[in-house]
Amino acid sequence: MFNMIKNRLSLLLAVSLLLFSAMAVHAGPVPPGEGWRVDSDYGFSIGILPSAADTDVAKPVEIVEPLGFVATYAADITNIPYNGFKGMGFSIPDVADPTEMNYFIKLYRFPEKIRHLPIVAPLPADFGINKITGGSEISTFMADRRNLLVKMGLIDASNRQFTEQMPFPSLLVKNAGQAEQKSFLASVVFYSIYLKPRSMPGVTAEARPGSVEQSMLGVTAFHQALLQACEKNFQTLTSDDEAYHCFLRHYAPGRAQVLKVMKSPLQFKDNWKTLPMPHGPTKFLSSLLLLISDEYTSKTAKSAPEELTTPFFKANWQPARRTIFEVGSIFDSAGLK
Repeated sequence: MFNMIKNRLSLLLAVSLLLFSAMAVHAGPVPPGEGWRVDSDYGFSIGILPSAADTDVAKPVEIVEPLGFVATYAADITNIPYNGFKGMGFSIPDVADPTEMNYFIKLYRFPEKIRHLPIVAPLPADFGINKITGGSEISTFMADRRNLLVKMGLIDASNRQFTEQMPFPSLLVKNAGQAEQKSFLASVVFYSIYLKPRSMPGVTAEARPGSVEQSMLGVTAFHQALLQACEKNFQTLTSDDEAYHCFLRHYAPGRAQVLKVMKSPLQFKDNWKTLPMPHGPTKFLSSLLLLISDEYTSKTAKSAPEELTTPFFKANWQPARRTIFEVGSIFDSAGLK
């Protein structure tokens, strides 16, 4: 009986992934969101942090090519303090001297040997994106592996200098098959996508075209739509978290998924010049919205968690996995005079 159920579940997963793939390949124009569109110039990023304990010295089956914004040996992003990154909620290992460390990032193409659909197919439901108008545009975009890239992380000393003799580590696929697929998925820390504003007929512009404020409007519109969808479709949870709204997205006996949505996107209208993007000297991050999916398990709880702050919840539910979905906007300063 167990094997029969397992086979049926495997078949259902395979069918769902095929449908997800067909949507990307055969679908016509996808309806945009109300006030936002995917900024397709920047791809869909899968942020990974490979385990430092991985000592497999076997010849890799694939050496993944970097995107080439910087020298092969260099990091693309060097200005993320470890403490700031971890303080925002990202699940990264503790280190001995956190104030002296950075989270470096290098951009790579998505590996040919890794199947992408099992990784991206669950995301629209996990983060409530399938509940909003235009959410299918995001689903379709990330279902096309040509749009995928990897942001590979490295925790190292803030003063680390990358050279040909001491390069940023290569992204290697060391084995083919399910073990490597599982290892890659376990290394995922976050996902990120970038949105741009979409003008709405009859709606007065909220910012001057070409301004940093205008570049943020797509994220603002997406945020408003997602909050409305979460309030309509999920149970709102009481929490003492001042930065996030919390929703019970899924519950089954012994397992729960809590979706946390920032109450307000981070907006960098005054300090965008300190947040350069690797895509060119005129490109800067202008806003950032974090969505957090927290999975919990319990061996004793018999009902869904009502409040995240209750002693019962803290005593009976254990965190199992955290994933973060970044929704950002990029300001191109090339038009500034």
